[in-house]
Amino acid sequence: MGSRSAKTVLQILAVSLISGILALFACYTIVKNVSARQTDVYPSFTDDGIQPLVRSEVFPHGPIDPNTASVRELMQIPGIGQKTAEAIVEEREQNGLFLFPEDLLAVKGIGPKKLESFLPYFDFSE
Repeated sequence: MGSRSAKTVLQILAVSLISGILALFACYTIVKNVSARQTDVYPSFTDDGIQPLVRSEVFPHGPIDPNTASVRELMQIPGIGQKTAEAIVEEREQNGLFLFPEDLLAVKGIGPKKLESFLPYFDFSE
């Protein structure tokens, strides 16, 4: 009876191992597909810091430079209203250029979540 129970345990372990491998492969495939779709629909910074371009009717040439954008241009970005746009321009005029995306956190009304939501619309390369 000892060898029969050992055989059963080995069978259970083999089935568990195969199930685990299949589950990991399925998760990997799902994550890979979701990540690919998110890049197309919700652009964000990549690991190397390069910002994908956002092109639309409003931004036909891609992201705008927050260091040169007018209040009107800034207001075209989803999540930026007139007060925030004016605050961005005021901060820029009083304290100089925004060298890094995080510099926008100094603007009254912009916190980390809000900043993350409109980062794809800004270009800091210049």
